[in-house]
Amino acid sequence: MRSHLADRVVHGVPEIDAVAQAMGTSVRSPQRLLGRSATSYKQLLDLVRRELAQRHVHDASLSLIDVALILGSSDQTAFQRAFRRSFKQTPGAMRRAQLERGG
Repeated sequence: MRSHLADRVVHGVPEIDAVAQAMGTSVRSPQRLLGRSATSYKQLLDLVRRELAQRHVHDASLSLIDVALILGSSDQTAFQRAFRRSFKQTPGAMRRAQLERGG
């Protein structure tokens, strides 16, 4: 389900029924999976966005504006605020730290 969410995040917040359709299942199947793991759809979506944000920020071939757009953010400022809430640093600071470590 994560990969289906990741594929659709660029187009905004994917509804669970669209994800279920992409998975070739009914809406009830992903709901059962989430229920078994005691995770809500929103929590999973937030986790996927966080993972994608970190991966894309580490990709020096992408500008930070590109990363914001890929993740469906309305603008770079909103992306930076959300990123800072999640990682306790700005995307630029994370990228600079990675470059300093030689990554």
